[in-house]
Amino acid sequence: MRNVENIRHINGNLFQLVPSARFLESGISERERTELREHPFLDGRVEVLEALENSKTVGDLLGTVSRLEDARRLSTFLVNTILPCRVPEGTWIADVGPRGGFRISEEEEAATSGDVTVLMGQYAHISADERGDGSLVFNVVVKSYMRFEKPFTLDDVRLELPDGKDKGHKQMMEWRRSLFLPVHDHRTGLNLVAKAVYEANLSEKKTWRKQLGETTFGEFLVSIGRLEKGNWEKRLGLLDKKGDHSLMKMAMVRCEAYGSAKRYSYRMNDLRVTASTALIGAVRDNAEMMPEIMKHAATAVAAAKEVIDGRMANKGGNFGLVLKTIGELFDQAPQIEMRLSTFAPVKHDKRTKGPLDPSLRRYSAPRDTRLLLLYPKSDHENWSVWKERFLRNWTSPGGYFAKHGIHFDVVEFDVDEAVRNPRALVDRLVREYGNGRLGVVVAWHRRGKAPLPPNAPLEFELMARGINVQHVVDERSGSQPDALKMPAIRAAISAKFSGCDPEGGQFFEDILGPFDAAMSLDVSRNGGKSYPSPAIAYTRYGMVTSMQPTLDLNFQEKRSAVEIAAMIRDVAHQVMAKGQLASANILLIRDGFANEDWKAILDLLPPEVVLTVVSVRKNLLATFSDEFEVDRTFSVDAVLSGRRGIFGVNAALKKGSTINTVHSADVIVDKVGTDMQGILDVLIMLARKNVTLESGICSLPMPQHYADRTAGAIKDFMEGGNSLRTYLRENRVDEINAAGGIEAYIYATIRRFVAETEHGWSWAV
Repeated sequence: MRNVENIRHINGNLFQLVPSARFLESGISERERTELREHPFLDGRVEVLEALENSKTVGDLLGTVSRLEDARRLSTFLVNTILPCRVPEGTWIADVGPRGGFRISEEEEAATSGDVTVLMGQYAHISADERGDGSLVFNVVVKSYMRFEKPFTLDDVRLELPDGKDKGHKQMMEWRRSLFLPVHDHRTGLNLVAKAVYEANLSEKKTWRKQLGETTFGEFLVSIGRLEKGNWEKRLGLLDKKGDHSLMKMAMVRCEAYGSAKRYSYRMNDLRVTASTALIGAVRDNAEMMPEIMKHAATAVAAAKEVIDGRMANKGGNFGLVLKTIGELFDQAPQIEMRLSTFAPVKHDKRTKGPLDPSLRRYSAPRDTRLLLLYPKSDHENWSVWKERFLRNWTSPGGYFAKHGIHFDVVEFDVDEAVRNPRALVDRLVREYGNGRLGVVVAWHRRGKAPLPPNAPLEFELMARGINVQHVVDERSGSQPDALKMPAIRAAISAKFSGCDPEGGQFFEDILGPFDAAMSLDVSRNGGKSYPSPAIAYTRYGMVTSMQPTLDLNFQEKRSAVEIAAMIRDVAHQVMAKGQLASANILLIRDGFANEDWKAILDLLPPEVVLTVVSVRKNLLATFSDEFEVDRTFSVDAVLSGRRGIFGVNAALKKGSTINTVHSADVIVDKVGTDMQGILDVLIMLARKNVTLESGICSLPMPQHYADRTAGAIKDFMEGGNSLRTYLRENRVDEINAAGGIEAYIYATIRRFVAETEHGWSWAV
């Protein structure tokens, strides 16, 4: 590995348990057998049911299922079905983890503000895995939660506003789409984001649900249990008697489910405010219209989070709580020997703050790209002050970018024009700044509760011209500016804009060992559809990408053998052409379990393409050791067997940072014969090429992270809100028809951008 300052070997702990002899030798009770027999998970699993009947002990049962194809899933199910019968009453939690979990600490008060108290607790869940020697082990995940001691609904918030119910109702009605308030439907258990409050007409008649036919909205709410029948009849009676049509008005809340584009409407008294960190931002951005109870709730949540963060950082203590809870059934897995590598710090010039060694510069001046910084116009009286403060980081001679020879042309733009007619704005930029290579940074204002304007149409129009774009938010309110995340912005600019290569031209190095390219591809799934990413490959000759010619949105558990083989073949042939090679050794990094038909894939590859496949499961295991470094860029890794290892990288992003989790790496296909240590070295060096500063994934190998983010960005473009789709339907009718539909047109534009734009592979990061 490059730039390694020191290597030493240490003892490390993984959050793993092995079943104790006492547990394995214990009999299976009739209650446990009944729970297993009657569970839908085993419907049709004759071999497992037979094993259950023939097994006297837990060890007999686990030993039999270990020989089956889906042994991990079955072992996870079996143990998590038996555990509730073995742990103390009140310990088991049914609705967490893959199959339930168990409390490891008593619920306690975390913080109080005013009349609002936040309680906290910790729980753990386990799932089966294999050790390096093939023996059974259980991975442990410890999590925390917080909740309000006295739950309150949005209706309670409205009633408790100090100016009275009527004023409160009016104020609630003014909450806009910027609300983003975390709520919980206490009837269904669904976690939601409250986006806006609107006034519904209960007497409005239409077909709300097909099977109900045409009904009033009030009747519809009664039929689904959201409005009491007596309440509805009382409203109708008073309407007939007094003619009071205000009784037909009801405040409703528009919500979105987490991770879904689906929208729902709820009554206020069905939605409880959630003790979530998202509450802090929601209250801050809507401060002037928030009642005191909400401000106290946000304050208490913020204080509770600090307590929880401190508790969760104590990895050894948390693992001790797990053993204290189920220590009679499980033993701690033995410590493992880890290799700890510290990387040499970059020596900086005291005057420029940049690296003394030019080959180590993470940001260099663009060679052939003109960078534009778009700043929004405003009639606000403080606009000139905002602009001056913002540009200080970007364009002043003493600013970071200027010191590194990176210069921006500042262009003021009208936000309404950018939203309404982004095509005209892009035409103006191309007309005034030429048809050469352009890179655009777009700044957006966010003032208090105001939502950000929809930026997808502008981004799409820029991408359609082959122009890479980075959005930034200027969050300033009065004289108290929020800290801009400049390191993250610098990293994005270095990756996205031609000529701003991280590490100044040394980004593409000979770090791949026996491999000519390391590639990854991913799929983002949502709502019964699959959104595939391009294949993204790092090579010593530069980045290589490959996308399927057409988009198939049909839901896929895994990509087809034909599709995967075609992308591997395309990447390999591009690499061979760039390096003038007769053959190509390709390392495919598979995100998650690699359940594809690899034999079929290998049969579809020509002999000049030599494939190695490694399954990398990100942040699989928590880890801890007294010997880990702090505030240093370092890595840890361990070879568990000839085909399995673990690795983690600390990017030293913030004070006190260290490695808390490691990724697992399993060799699935190996046509090169590389030793496991060599593969771990390649994965660690690729993780050091990952320029993102997103916590938890900055330690992933670069192609894996970039493919993951690109799949998510494609999904967001396809279904994330109506602004882009509405804009395209109104302005790109001919192009949509020619492409065969709006999804096909969006996909074709993205595909062209990724393939033809330099650094198009970094678009989504």
